[in-house]
Amino acid sequence: MRKCVMFFVILCLGSAALADPAPRPITEGERADWQAVGRVNAAGYKRRQHCTGTLIAPDLVLTAAHCVQHRRTGAVFAADELTFVAGWHRGDYAAAAQGIALAVHPDYQTLQPTSAAQAHADVAVIRLEVPLTDITPLPVGDLATGPARVAGYRGDRPHILSVNDDCPRAGLDGLITLACEVVPGNSGGPVLQGTGKARRVVGTMSLRNGPLAVAATVTPALIKTLAPN
Repeated sequence: MRKCVMFFVILCLGSAALADPAPRPITEGERADWQAVGRVNAAGYKRRQHCTGTLIAPDLVLTAAHCVQHRRTGAVFAADELTFVAGWHRGDYAAAAQGIALAVHPDYQTLQPTSAAQAHADVAVIRLEVPLTDITPLPVGDLATGPARVAGYRGDRPHILSVNDDCPRAGLDGLITLACEVVPGNSGGPVLQGTGKARRVVGTMSLRNGPLAVAATVTPALIKTLAPN
């Protein structure tokens, strides 16, 4: 295996949120089913940060827009400063590739703090330099009724994927609100619906509102428009 006041916290910077159901680390037996989810690592001189990303095509990774920004300055990274490590698991991984192109949702204000006003646009797509053809991507689909599942590399458990299996949710103006515990590192992680071969990505994790997680809705049409050349 190679923020009453609404208080929002960017998940790659904030503190823990208390909600149910609690997340669980994936088991060894589940690893093959989760290889398309991995870490988006940004590294450079005196900086290192990570978020979660999802392989949605052999050479495309979906993540949050704030995940591709410098944590302090807000400047967007160059694509080649980003590396996607698929299936990262305690030092082991399924595949890895550097970015070659990057696109951020056009409505996202990169030099402003992520907030409720733009959480719906907290979406970015990275094109990889080398397609990861040995990994089955998780396709993007349309949001349906019912609960969702969330996955991410939590800051308190950064080397193993954690999953919230059954998150009650409500959609609002392009947002998905989830009653799930999310913490730093969950940012950019997929919101999923369906099971087995019908499993699909319907959102990407953005921020939290008190005990609730807030994700941006993604659709096949959005990805087709946003994907960088």
